[in-house]
Amino acid sequence: MRKIILLSIFYLFVNNCYSKEYPGEYFTNSNDTIRCMINVKVNIIYKDLINPLSCKYSVKIIEIEGGKKKLTPHQIKGFRIENTSEGVMIFESVTIENKGTFFVQKLEEGEITLYKYFYPHGYDYSVQFHYLVKKENEYCFLHLFGFRKALSKYIKDNEEIYQSLTNKEYNYKNIQEVIELYNNTND
Repeated sequence: MRKIILLSIFYLFVNNCYSKEYPGEYFTNSNDTIRCMINVKVNIIYKDLINPLSCKYSVKIIEIEGGKKKLTPHQIKGFRIENTSEGVMIFESVTIENKGTFFVQKLEEGEITLYKYFYPHGYDYSVQFHYLVKKENEYCFLHLFGFRKALSKYIKDNEEIYQSLTNKEYNYKNIQEVIELYNNTND
């Protein structure tokens, strides 16, 4: 038990004590795009691995003129981080009934928009995620178990993709591919 506690404390330390500045921009509620540097927490060992939990409820901005501020999902539409190990990462402010307002990572945009919703694991606080889809201003979480049923109602107007999903040709790891295919064939 003692080892588990020590390992958990070490893991929290490794994941949460180092931050890094990245070039990027944020999007105001009045649709302006402001260039800035964005300060986010990164893994102390893998210094280019961003901890998305550090910017779920607020993001630290360093303006070109040098001013610093912390912005919340209520204050801006989102932000974009460049030059990360994953390339460009876009985070958007979303409000979900009974969950609140927070930033989620946008993966695909189109008739269906796909996001990653990050949350801490209940045991060791490691970064976990669920997919989140939005179609016609309706949000739906896609969990590992039951994602086919949840997603099928959003793609049922595309018979080929719908059948492939219900016939289990796609699994949870292929959700981004399914949404990208759906958006490209429904343009």
